[in-house]
Amino acid sequence: MENRINKGQFIVNRVKKETEDVVTIFLSATDKTFTFQAGQYVSVYLDKDKNSQAKFYTISSAPEEKKITLSVKKIGNFSSALHNLKVSDPVYLSGPFGWFYPNKDMDNLVFLAAGIGIAPFLSIIKDCQNKNIKKKVDIFYTNKTLDDISFFEDMNKIAEKNDKLKVHYCLTRDKVKNEFIDRYERLDIKYLKEKLGDLTNKNFYICGPISFVSDFRKQLLVSEVKEENIFTESFF
Repeated sequence: MENRINKGQFIVNRVKKETEDVVTIFLSATDKTFTFQAGQYVSVYLDKDKNSQAKFYTISSAPEEKKITLSVKKIGNFSSALHNLKVSDPVYLSGPFGWFYPNKDMDNLVFLAAGIGIAPFLSIIKDCQNKNIKKKVDIFYTNKTLDDISFFEDMNKIAEKNDKLKVHYCLTRDKVKNEFIDRYERLDIKYLKEKLGDLTNKNFYICGPISFVSDFRKQLLVSEVKEENIFTESFF
């Protein structure tokens, strides 16, 4: 699906703090209807000028939701400017772009996410919940600490209502006890095999920093997962 608009204007309705360095920005369109597929991303501009700087961000809301949300980690000047947006400020989007989503017939899904790489997967599982689609999905989500986990309560509530969805949380720098945390070490291929058994009959979607994505792609290929069953999206 490619319903592209040329810098359509959106208005900030709310800025919600998710973690110390991640916020979710709630937007409403002012001049056009905006549709997208769960898992897609948009190009974000802070003004209308055709030569203005833009950055890509994945949409974290589901298509059926009234507001479009972008979840942004503060890692530079542009993302800092997005963090500083106020209610009623204008933002300009073009898109949507990308094909980082499973087709309707695909099952046995495994989502691997690091940090804010969880955004497309949140969109996808909310979309499935809204449409009452129950696919077999395992999400492996790694962060440094419990406080770094974005959408912790949201994902747990969705998983609670869907016995085919399992979220596996991994922390690398935190030993705090929590009933939802599965592992206090790095996420690795050995752990995937412990939880999933045979990997060759699964469809893997990987999103996060480029090193995380590249490493897991290589490990899956070594584990005889076919290249056509591995889908990736990375950020810098």
